[in-house]
Amino acid sequence: MWKFGIQTNDNPSDLRVFVDTDFAGCHVTRRSTSGGAACRGDHLIKHWSTTQVTVALSSAEAELTGISKGAAQGLGLQTIANDLGIPLNLVVLTDATAAIGICRRRGLGKVRHLATADLWMQDRIRKGDFQLLKVAGADNPADMLTKHVDKPLLMKHCSALGLSFESGRAESAPNIP
Repeated sequence: MWKFGIQTNDNPSDLRVFVDTDFAGCHVTRRSTSGGAACRGDHLIKHWSTTQVTVALSSAEAELTGISKGAAQGLGLQTIANDLGIPLNLVVLTDATAAIGICRRRGLGKVRHLATADLWMQDRIRKGDFQLLKVAGADNPADMLTKHVDKPLLMKHCSALGLSFESGRAESAPNIP
């Protein structure tokens, strides 16, 4: 169940986008999966889990693609909020240290397979359009959107996003004889 309780977060003016990626998780195509969860305060407003279009040649490349998707999703949500008169600061959170380093530098460096989307990200971070911060892997709820996690960790992530498991059948559901 998706819950929208009273905000307890100290700063609901932040739009926090958690992102994570598995590397070559599909055993058939070797494509990676990107997952993300966008939250305003305590409220989850969007989530996704998608297979990346291209095959990443390294885990850092897969993570860069996931961060890029999360940043693009977050900027889109931020634009909608601004159109509604709700100013939000975008913060993208990931557990990928190498990818954060690539995003914060200027230019290609020694990375061979950097895409233009990654250069776009570097530019947007430099302009201050969003912050890119590190979050511990065990505290990143997007982790459950990219790979199997054990039940205690799944419950922790669900709780962090305001999600809960319910059993039984909804009273409004039709009875099938």
